[in-house]
Amino acid sequence: LFTTIKLNWAEYLSGKTIEIKYLDNTIIPYTINPFIKSDIPIEIKNMGLSHKGNLYIVIEIEQPDILLWNNFSLEKRENVLNTLNALFCHEN
Repeated sequence: LFTTIKLNWAEYLSGKTIEIKYLDNTIIPYTINPFIKSDIPIEIKNMGLSHKGNLYIVIEIEQPDILLWNNFSLEKRENVLNTLNALFCHEN
């Protein structure tokens, strides 16, 4: 079984506990860790069809809204970009 979970940037950076509704309507809680690799599905063993096989969670990172970004002041944009650069750019 495969399911897709969408995370916004704040959830990606801080992590999130999700609730997955299983085929029989039971709820499976799962905690997604901060900075999860979104290119590798999360595997939950023995939660496939009829509790055989595995359940795979695919993570999608939602992109920011361009209209909201365009409404930010230049100063606010620079602050966001500086923060992201500090998190993601590794200079030697």
